[in-house]
Amino acid sequence: EDASGGAWNLIATSTASNSASLDITGLSATYTTYACVSSNILPASDGAWMYMRIGDSSGFKSDSSSYEKHNQKNVTTASATYDARTGADNCWYLCEDVGNATGEGAGATVFLNCRGTRKPSIYGMVHGHNTSGAGKGGIIFGEYKTSVVTVDRVQLFMNSGNITSGTFSVYGIAHT
Repeated sequence: EDASGGAWNLIATSTASNSASLDITGLSATYTTYACVSSNILPASDGAWMYMRIGDSSGFKSDSSSYEKHNQKNVTTASATYDARTGADNCWYLCEDVGNATGEGAGATVFLNCRGTRKPSIYGMVHGHNTSGAGKGGIIFGEYKTSVVTVDRVQLFMNSGNITSGTFSVYGIAHT
């Protein structure tokens, strides 16, 4: 039986080297869904938060209260905790309190739906180690609630300091 079908097609990869942000451009109407994959993200500032935002031909969207999100996480400590955060801001936050010691850092796989008459939305999974070295992971989902946007770029950055190392790749997902 034919096993052909959808495929993940690499749009671009950005590799951090003490970078203020990791920017990927080249998203187009070819795909309605993208996979945004960050791995081994190590912040320069201990305890920084890992953020993501979208943009169009006019630049990245950073208007306040436009990115609605919901995060849920568990922390792998002797007394595991559960935390849910909701709200709107000028970006989506993926992982908070990311540690930068040996063995710490963060990563995420987030799907971005951004074509048609629907507002751009995300859903996915994150994992990281906090400043205490405890592993934590969870889910995120949200939308850019202000308007429908012709997304052609996506950006990964920290709320404080640069990204010392790590990679950020975006794949277009073919449905056929």
